[in-house]
Amino acid sequence: MGLKQIFLPTISRIFIFLVLILVTSVFNLATYCPGCTRASYGFPFALYELPGWDLYGPMPGYRILYSGLMVDIVIWYIVSCAVVSIVSQRRKKPDKR
Repeated sequence: MGLKQIFLPTISRIFIFLVLILVTSVFNLATYCPGCTRASYGFPFALYELPGWDLYGPMPGYRILYSGLMVDIVIWYIVSCAVVSIVSQRRKKPDKR
């Protein structure tokens, strides 16, 4: 199996990729500073950030971190391609019993 075939998008690779992105986007990477809190969500890199609280209450809005989103997309697509490749190779091997 060539490198081009490993990264070729298929339904199973895209499905695994979407599941990984959705599951890991809810992880909270909280950062605290004196007088305020800020919460970043995403794993391994933050995808979006909620401003948190200041002295007057919750601050509105959120911010999408595009660099973290792009890196996460690349990482999780590579992981999904590796998972599908390993599973398909295991299925093709005959049992040695």
